[in-house]
Amino acid sequence: MHVIENQKELKPLGVSSKMNTEWSFLTKLRDLGRDTASRWLDETVASIGANERPGGTAQEELPPREKAVYPSYTARKKRH
Repeated sequence: MHVIENQKELKPLGVSSKMNTEWSFLTKLRDLGRDTASRWLDETVASIGANERPGGTAQEELPPREKAVYPSYTARKKRH
């Protein structure tokens, strides 16, 4: 489980933004989320699954059906 957040951009929006249902605001949030996730993947994709999991089990030690499957982010990014 990974947490991807962008408090720098979201904090200034304030509590009232939770009630904002304007399409332009929602698409701004969507785009912000995509950009944040893209940056996070660029910074961490090489280490996903390489670190130990809680309990000390490294992902490569798990049976194949329990390994997380990550699509090739680099290949997918090139298509866009």
